[in-house]
Amino acid sequence: MNKPFTPDPRVETLRDAITEANRFIRSATKAKDSLSSEPEGGNGNKAYAAAKRSSMDLTNALVAVRNPNGTR
Repeated sequence: MNKPFTPDPRVETLRDAITEANRFIRSATKAKDSLSSEPEGGNGNKAYAAAKRSSMDLTNALVAVRNPNGTR
């Protein structure tokens, strides 16, 4: 008897990492553009904070790629 097809869970893990990487790139680009238009010595902004948060999300997604048996 044939077993039903079960997709490899690593595919979903990689898909999540790609999604987070793209989100980080968009967020970092917005932050860079925002900081470029800010006067020297500015105190940061929301776009930069969002880029930092998305970098942490990307880090967590990459941990799942490196350690597929671990938790996120």
